[in-house]
Amino acid sequence: MKVKNNSTKIEMILVIGVMLILFSTITYAATSIELTTGNFINVFGNLNLSGNNLINAGNVSIRGNLSVDGNLSVDGTTFFVDATSNNVGIGTTNPNAGTITASPVLRIEGSNPVITFNNTGASRLAHIRLGANGVLQFIEDVSNEQRMVINLSSGNVGIGTTGPLSKLSIGGAGTASADLYIANSNIATIYLDGTTNPSGSQIILQGRDATVRTTTLSQDSSGLFTINNSGTAGTEFSITTGGNVGIGTTSPTSLNTAGAHDTFQISGDVAGNSAELVLKAGSAFAQRNWSIVITNPVSVDTQFEIRLNRTAYQTIDKSGNVGIGTTSPLSELHIESSEPEIILHNTLSGTNVKRARLYSDVAGTFVIDAPNDAYSAINAVIMVANLSNGNVGIGTTNPAKPLHVSGGAYGGTISVVDSYDVVTIENDDHVRLKFHSPNNKAQYITFADPEDTEMGYIEYSHSLDRLQFNVNKSSALTILGNGNVGIGTTTPASTLTITGNFSATGTKSAVVNTTYGIRKLYAMESPDIRFYDEGRARLSNGIANISLDPIFIETVEPEYNVH
Repeated sequence: MKVKNNSTKIEMILVIGVMLILFSTITYAATSIELTTGNFINVFGNLNLSGNNLINAGNVSIRGNLSVDGNLSVDGTTFFVDATSNNVGIGTTNPNAGTITASPVLRIEGSNPVITFNNTGASRLAHIRLGANGVLQFIEDVSNEQRMVINLSSGNVGIGTTGPLSKLSIGGAGTASADLYIANSNIATIYLDGTTNPSGSQIILQGRDATVRTTTLSQDSSGLFTINNSGTAGTEFSITTGGNVGIGTTSPTSLNTAGAHDTFQISGDVAGNSAELVLKAGSAFAQRNWSIVITNPVSVDTQFEIRLNRTAYQTIDKSGNVGIGTTSPLSELHIESSEPEIILHNTLSGTNVKRARLYSDVAGTFVIDAPNDAYSAINAVIMVANLSNGNVGIGTTNPAKPLHVSGGAYGGTISVVDSYDVVTIENDDHVRLKFHSPNNKAQYITFADPEDTEMGYIEYSHSLDRLQFNVNKSSALTILGNGNVGIGTTTPASTLTITGNFSATGTKSAVVNTTYGIRKLYAMESPDIRFYDEGRARLSNGIANISLDPIFIETVEPEYNVH
């Protein structure tokens, strides 16, 4: 060994194997101690070194304290202390923290470096190893199994797996789309024990867009399980210890939904799959399984169905069309069966007049009738429509015309050959066609053709008390309330007023009131229509006086000529 002092040169050479024993504190300032191979120093007191490095190539045994003011290096890179950064390196003389800023640092460097923990009481070793693949491994010594790994590249953590694909994979590799994956050959379980917390246990899920949104899964001290969303008031979902399920309520009596959004959703998102809610009445009623289905076929649109034992009885398609007995409704309400039927029942109506029935029979007839309350007899047939020829009957079950109204059979046969008969009205008593309107309105029967919708009409005006016949849009005949009849005029001043020329053929007679009583007036067929009386007289001085019948004079106009 060589000991050098800057002020005094003292050299001491000892034979290899000689022990230098220092029983008191030795301090070397700006001094180097060099041990060659095979040399060793035993220090029974304190050893303080400052200024320069302590480089050990041999063995050093120190029973007291060792204080090194500079860097400390043992066997090159085996152990290194950087006095400047206070960092410690094992396997390196550059113990830094890499790209992060940290101090102090313990850096272990090597091929598959390992930290080993030994519990001497349990005689059990555990290791932390950084593998060459960049995976931090937590290893149990006896089985040499990797109990937990952390992939430093992806950040994925695996427990019970060496290749986690999820952020946390337990019992299996999982999938990259999952943040938490748990697999177990029996039952995968997450267990939260809130026995020490009187408020129970919770799982809080949080996401955000512009707003932080939190969903809390809780179980309180009574065992009530609830799901709450921070964006809504109240409880969205709950399950009691008795198994009752509530949506919008924490006190469900069975499956109970309550609140502003009473919603129960079952989804079948994959094309070809259906979302289905099955209602089963128990094993004794296995053949009465009702289901509510949202179909999601590949080739057609989604629709809603109510089924019994897999057979659809009611369907609603995407257009809102409702089908009963058909899965392809063609209108807002489509009922399909051998004799489809609709019953309207008014509970407020009197006895045997509560029901109206609409049905289509096997003969192709659409019927509206009125069953009695017991549904054992038909009180009246209201309307019948023959679907083969389009005839409609009111008061009859066998309409002979497009519109056949019957108040009772008239006793004869209605011809079905005459195609001109569009409307037929019959009765077993007098027949009346009646129009009703307010006093200041009129009633019309109108005649039209393809060129004009009002070529002729019959009008009765209540305000004028006038019946008028119009032809080619002109008044042809008018009858006033006082009985006056006008032809060619709408204001007849007498019983019969004719404006314009008129002609008559054959012998005509008329009754005229005179001061002598009612007399008949006859007209003979001739080119000119004349009324005449005969008389004789002698011409005297160019004048002949003829006396005419006074009755005749009253039946003709006051101004007349005698020829």
